[in-house]
Amino acid sequence: SKAVIATPQYLFPNRMICGFGDTHPGYLNTNPISRMIRNAQHNGKKKQKEYFTAMLKCFDPDAGKTKDNKKSVPVSISSFFDEKPLELNPNIEAGKIKQYVSPLFYAPNVSWLVQRNGMNPRNSLMISLNASEGNHMHANGISMELYGKGYVLAPDAGIGLYSYSGLDYQEYYSQFPSHNTVCVDGISSYPVMKSNHSFNLKSSFPVSSEPGKAFTSVTYSDVSFREPESRADQTRMMSIVTTGPETGYYVDIFRSRKERGGDKMHDYFYHNLGQTLTLTGTDGTDLNLQPTEELAFAGAHLYAYSYIYDKKSATTDKDIKATFTIAMPDKDDISMNLWMKGETDREVFTALSPMTEGLSRTPGMPYNIKEQPTLTFVARQKGEAWNRPFVAIYEPSSVKEPGCIAEVSFPEVKSKTENSATSICVVQKDGRIDYILSSDNPTDICTSGKMSAQATYALWGNKKGNDCAFFLGHGTLLSTPNVVIKAETPAEVLLEFKKGAWYYTASADCAISIKKKTYKLKVNTEEKILK
Repeated sequence: SKAVIATPQYLFPNRMICGFGDTHPGYLNTNPISRMIRNAQHNGKKKQKEYFTAMLKCFDPDAGKTKDNKKSVPVSISSFFDEKPLELNPNIEAGKIKQYVSPLFYAPNVSWLVQRNGMNPRNSLMISLNASEGNHMHANGISMELYGKGYVLAPDAGIGLYSYSGLDYQEYYSQFPSHNTVCVDGISSYPVMKSNHSFNLKSSFPVSSEPGKAFTSVTYSDVSFREPESRADQTRMMSIVTTGPETGYYVDIFRSRKERGGDKMHDYFYHNLGQTLTLTGTDGTDLNLQPTEELAFAGAHLYAYSYIYDKKSATTDKDIKATFTIAMPDKDDISMNLWMKGETDREVFTALSPMTEGLSRTPGMPYNIKEQPTLTFVARQKGEAWNRPFVAIYEPSSVKEPGCIAEVSFPEVKSKTENSATSICVVQKDGRIDYILSSDNPTDICTSGKMSAQATYALWGNKKGNDCAFFLGHGTLLSTPNVVIKAETPAEVLLEFKKGAWYYTASADCAISIKKKTYKLKVNTEEKILK
């Protein structure tokens, strides 16, 4: 029953299952749900029957219905032994999709983690993170998929055209450069198909839970991974920040460095659906991209690099913005907007990769996936990418639903000790400004502007001069002019002002000061009003 209950967790908001590794996205197989109902009917398990009947009706509204009021029985010699048609209690109503998914769910058996802020097919956001644990897995490190506007805009590449025996599978589709991940020194790899390279979940919010929990305005996870070929340590901190009923964005902070030093380079790969890709400075300036022969096997790298073509690059320390656009048949073109912090010794690329085979079987795609190469962005950090991590903001948008982010900048961070601290400022068109701090060492106090934190991840949202949201992720301190959050042990605390009152959740005891009035709060995993 636990396995059947968990299967909807793998659904994107468009009701398609995640397709990482060798698998392909598809709709939920409801046969196991039917089996659970039959088991309950046979053994008199009332609660089980009610739960799975509502679940089946949610994912298969026609379940239990018969044509012409006649029970449908297959005509065959074996029909003497076939099961009777499944009869469902008509008084049990179909469940709601939100009852069967969680805002965050972690499956260590396949090293997979999901974050989502809802299940609205058009407007919800979802992150799928996977490493490589078990069968049918690829060499992909900490791989990411992002959802937006009805599609998995940043998809997993799939298995390739010629299955496991094909060179495209062995050389490209199963390797790091085909995934949304970071490849070290051009050599990151390990055994595919049956793989034993999982990531470690360091901290997250909310906690991985049973389905049916309420969605939160902030989700986050921090995972770590040891890349065996280059002996590199990698961490990826990802978050969904919801700013309105239909708006929000992704935060991605990827750190990577070799254990023994001597780093040549770290390549951040990002693939997105669409036909056009533009890359400029965040201020709109031309980067003067030039054709290049980099990203190739000739550099003693993985042969997967040579599958990438039409490459253009620029060496720049500027903050950059990339826009990936899908030309939609209804003219409501869909875009993924990417802002990335600039660094010294950074080279950025636009390129094309082999088509996204993983989505080639998906019905209703806006263009022929098999005939369209995959739009690819690569950021190459020469030397280590730990103290100069890859820091990015992603926001899906469309012509009719334009993006809500007006500007993204990356202010300076001050700290008494050397660490990998970074700061982001996200300015919304409606006047909301989000200030973000992240550090690889949550015991260090980091300061940016009027905000200080001791945390892996901290966020302060302010709308037109009024505080509206605070999040402390695996930390002990978040300090702003009017609000201070403190905890004795690293904690996750979400504090929001809505409906004229403050609401909070906290994974540990903490103290919250609002305009110098202090509230001592007990651990609380369900949202409560602050009194």
